Amino acid sequence: MGGFRLGRIKNTVGFFNETRDVAFTRPSIFLSPGIYRDHLLREPVLSSDAIAFFHNYLMDHGDLEFDFSYGWIRDDNLENSPVFGNRSDVTVSEGFGYRLVYIHSSYQTKFSIFGNFVDSVQLDTPLDVSAFTGSPSGTDILEVSSNILVRFFVASFQQTIGTWTFTAEYGNIRYDTNEENELIGDAAIIGALPTNFLDLVEPLDLTSEIYYLQIDKWINKEFTIYTKFDIFYIDKYDKSGQSFEAEGDGLFYSRFIKDYLLGLKWVPKKDMLFRFEYHYVDGTGWLNPNDNPNFLENSTRYWNIIAASFSYRF
Repeated sequence: MGGFRLGRIKNTVGFFNETRDVAFTRPSIFLSPGIYRDHLLREPVLSSDAIAFFHNYLMDHGDLEFDFSYGWIRDDNLENSPVFGNRSDVTVSEGFGYRLVYIHSSYQTKFSIFGNFVDSVQLDTPLDVSAFTGSPSGTDILEVSSNILVRFFVASFQQTIGTWTFTAEYGNIRYDTNEENELIGDAAIIGALPTNFLDLVEPLDLTSEIYYLQIDKWINKEFTIYTKFDIFYIDKYDKSGQSFEAEGDGLFYSRFIKDYLLGLKWVPKKDMLFRFEYHYVDGTGWLNPNDNPNFLENSTRYWNIIAASFSYRF
């Protein structure tokens, strides 16, 4: 059984992206921010303008589903996103994504692999080159045009054993400069710069890594308790953030998050859902710079979240 979808479609990221806004299908109040990007890139991760093909294989021991999509992620107002901050323009080319899902016939085992490949994210960044041309500061402004290759991978696994459910997801996001940077602006200013000026502009080479494990314990038909350990490293190769701080870019703990969660789910009626959660958080890597403009230099490493939610469906 198969088919296709055309238009604005939900991206098949992990287990929960397609139904992320339906409270009854979420595993907790907050999805893993490193994978589902609620704090920074919600709209591009949520959906794309694309064509998607899907096919289900029905087998004796379970179902296998394959999805493939090709199109454009939503890049509206990305220049104001914290991820691409201080850009005059952000343009995203087409890309493709895939997902493979296996569900055992007992519905106790579920596994999926998701991948997304975007060939070109063009970033135009204002740059003051006055110090190189001998002009007063702020006089000579050019733009550096960079072309970024983005690869996003997520593996998900869920296993139910009796009254216990174990859910784990791993994410890896890779950013690479795809082509040489280019200067845009007044030709006379560009001509006054050293011939090797662009060699001074460091290319983007960054790999982020995310993983979490959530354990749910079903008490009875009304109550479930759960705990989760969620880790997000902005730079996989500088997990401690020490190199980031040593270069004068900000506090080391702004480069990671370690979230310890304890939660309670209460379903007093089939159409009502209460959740209560306590988070003990180490690091500030989730924080949105637009809401916390000085967090790279002035923030608290250890902090807490106390959250509660109520949902009603009809």
